Amino acid sequence: MPIGQVLTPAAIRHYDRFIHLALCAAQEALAASGVLETADPEGVGVYIGCALGGVETLSADTVAHAQGARVGPRLLPKTIPNMAAAAIAEHWGLRGPNITISTACSSSNNAIGEAYL
Repeated sequence: MPIGQVLTPAAIRHYDRFIHLALCAAQEALAASGVLETADPEGVGVYIGCALGGVETLSADTVAHAQGARVGPRLLPKTIPNMAAAAIAEHWGLRGPNITISTACSSSNNAIGEAYL
């Protein structure tokens, strides 16, 4: 699913690619599950597994800074791993638990396990 079907062009610029991918995956999962049609958003949580967030932004800003440019004001929000879960919760108004698991290669598996507890 193209990110343009989930976010406006202005909103796309506010996020790193890893968040775009998370939003597209969430759109597909929410549509397939039908949870938004049957559950109260207060009880719907977001559990994300992310070993490292925002690599594209971090790399671009590091190179730009080394060449004398200023670091962008969105560097931190674009690179911290928990921004994917936050963006999903904000986009769909989900108010349940919002957890990011960052345990290297097992992040996604751990997130699934935690969501079932």
